[in-house]
Amino acid sequence: MSVKIFVMTHKAFEVPKDSIYIPLHVGREGKEDLGYIGDHTGDTISEKNCYYSELTGLYWVANNVTDADYFGLCHYRRFFLDNENSLLSETAYEEILKTHDVIVAKAVYHLKSYFEVYKEAHNIYDLQVTGEVLRQLYPDIYPVFEEVVAGKKVYSGNMFVTSRKLFCE
Repeated sequence: MSVKIFVMTHKAFEVPKDSIYIPLHVGREGKEDLGYIGDHTGDTISEKNCYYSELTGLYWVANNVTDADYFGLCHYRRFFLDNENSLLSETAYEEILKTHDVIVAKAVYHLKSYFEVYKEAHNIYDLQVTGEVLRQLYPDIYPVFEEVVAGKKVYSGNMFVTSRKLFCE
């Protein structure tokens, strides 16, 4: 079992010494080289980073990297930690993935709904359009969207690790 965790960034940072952590310069198209792999080669949407943030890196990984059994994304220098607050190692990921399909960040509970929290930090129109698209194209899952945005539980940081198969799905 091999694991690669891509750390999405647009700034230089201290890269973890463990080789499973691979910094990926997102929005690299037309930007200064930070010395990391960029999301601007191969099948890319790097130039759309101002609209999609770290998702340009996620797109790049899904369409250009095939040499690992498990893939992960750590969002802008955030990492999964063990009970001793140390970075998870490849061995730790492998142990967890023996019994779980996906690793995600711990849930954070807010006093306000996800809709209100999002509205304070982002353009609420984007979330509303997302809901409308889901309602029209995927009416069977739209109630789940409504439940999530009305709820107070949030999985922040856009972080996960899963199998290549689930990753690409």
